[in-house]
Amino acid sequence: MTATQAKDRAVRLHFDRFRGDQIVQLLGNENAEGKYFAALRMNDQYVPLSEQIAAREAMNKLPTAEERQAAYKAMADKGMFTNNRLELGRGYDRSSFIKLKDEKGRSRIEISVQADGNPKLNFLDEAGKVVYSLPEENKAGKK
Repeated sequence: MTATQAKDRAVRLHFDRFRGDQIVQLLGNENAEGKYFAALRMNDQYVPLSEQIAAREAMNKLPTAEERQAAYKAMADKGMFTNNRLELGRGYDRSSFIKLKDEKGRSRIEISVQADGNPKLNFLDEAGKVVYSLPEENKAGKK
């Protein structure tokens, strides 16, 4: 196996918003083991790309990593970045999934069907913790 064969192979098609960036993405990736991922993503972008670029350039000029991290967090809290809102795809684990996300790009509802056919529906809080799941774990093992 050559070095190029060992690397992941990726395919991307992005559709940009007018004067913006990547509001629709078609993604595909295959790793060295032959496992692949494919997805359709839809994103929100509220701040013009030119404003995002200017803010990032200013942030990158800050003298310390801590200041850059704080500036990045402040930008994210203001909604200055493009955030993924919907992802529909096929995972490396052969599952199919739908992820619905809030305005900050945090998963809030995840629907999946595992490779073995088992369905799953998860509701998540802002921190990404599952607050409700179907089938409920304690019921899933009972017949």
